[in-house]
Amino acid sequence: MKNLLNKVISIGATDGEIYYKNSTKRNIAFANNNLKEVSFTQSTGVALRMIKDGKLSFSTSTDLNEFDNLVKSCDEITPFSSPAEFNFINKHSNEDISIPENNIMDLNDEQLIEDGKKIITDITKEFPDVKVGVEFDLNSSYVEICNSKGLLNSYKKDSLSFSVSSSFIKDNNFINFYDIQLLLNSNYDINAMTNSVLEQIRLCRNIVTLDSGPRPVIFTPNFLCCSLIPLMLGVNGKKVEEGSSPLAKKLGTQIFDERFTIVDDATRPGAFNTHPFDDEGTPSQRTEIIKNGRLQSFLHSLKTAKKLNMEPTGNGYKLGNFLPKHDISAEPSPYVTNLHVEPGKVSLHDMIADLKDGVIIDSVIGFFMGNIGNGEITGSIDMGYHVKNGKIVGKISGQSINFNIYDIFKNNLIDISSTTKNTPFFFFHGYNPIPYAMFKDINIE
Repeated sequence: MKNLLNKVISIGATDGEIYYKNSTKRNIAFANNNLKEVSFTQSTGVALRMIKDGKLSFSTSTDLNEFDNLVKSCDEITPFSSPAEFNFINKHSNEDISIPENNIMDLNDEQLIEDGKKIITDITKEFPDVKVGVEFDLNSSYVEICNSKGLLNSYKKDSLSFSVSSSFIKDNNFINFYDIQLLLNSNYDINAMTNSVLEQIRLCRNIVTLDSGPRPVIFTPNFLCCSLIPLMLGVNGKKVEEGSSPLAKKLGTQIFDERFTIVDDATRPGAFNTHPFDDEGTPSQRTEIIKNGRLQSFLHSLKTAKKLNMEPTGNGYKLGNFLPKHDISAEPSPYVTNLHVEPGKVSLHDMIADLKDGVIIDSVIGFFMGNIGNGEITGSIDMGYHVKNGKIVGKISGQSINFNIYDIFKNNLIDISSTTKNTPFFFFHGYNPIPYAMFKDINIE
């Protein structure tokens, strides 16, 4: 592929970069207790970035054999392109990072279908009114990037996404939830998943409504990750460069309780989003975002790092504008890889036991209705539980919540648990051990 760059230089470009990705995906999905789909898809994408006459042009294709047309397209739009505001990377990837080979793609459809049926049978045996969905996504991808600076890097990764959802109606409330395992091996655990979903169903069979007012609230790992979305927006180098981040001038300042240490780490051995380099070829690294409550770093692509006179952090990814799904046609922009929140010292069991009248929150509907850019979380509690005298007594219905993370994460923290649960960040980015966190005086309405 590196020879193709000669075609870029031959038309007068000073620099060129080729990004190539080939993907294979198998999907087996059940919905409403029945097998819905068995599918197999393949896709190829190639993206060319070119710097000519001081301007950066960009073009994509689904066929590497059409590379001449990519070069022609980039050349034609060069006069109308924006100035090149950064240089391509010339560092090699982190050689200490390896992605172990696995046998995920060898899993056969028949076994996956049988496992899906078993999960549905085991759940509906206890709860016949529940509609169950099961999904297996098997993915194999190969990524290669090269540029005229001498960079040539590649990696291959096979992964498995295994999820179970359930829904039912109770006291005129439509209740649905899911659990997920994101794996770099074929050791999915149907018993653990089934037991997790059954436990959630049991907790939801009793519906309760609370009096409005402030209470201590435990954030599950899932809701803690959701609550950190404003922080990830705030440390996004693009938001900082645009001036829309409330954290733009707060590097080195105390923004959270000193017990919070939050890290983005694309080098974690065996983690779901570990890889040797980002979508611009920048070597992956461990970046401390928050250390003992202090803001330590922003997350950068090549462009945002150059514009802010900072070093790139290996967080430049081709993602959609809203949903962070891979998009070959997108401009690389900063995003989180493997988010890690340092655990505390108290167990979840002890956290709950200490609650006289409190709430556990796992998810909220209408999450983006508030001013999320400034740290505001608002919405109706979708999955939440009332805790009375150290015992979970039922699922909350008809309640809402509103808070600002820059307020409660600094002033209202009671404790962070030693208990963790493997949890994906927003739209399945990473799958890392995340603790529970308990806060005081959170208003439930």
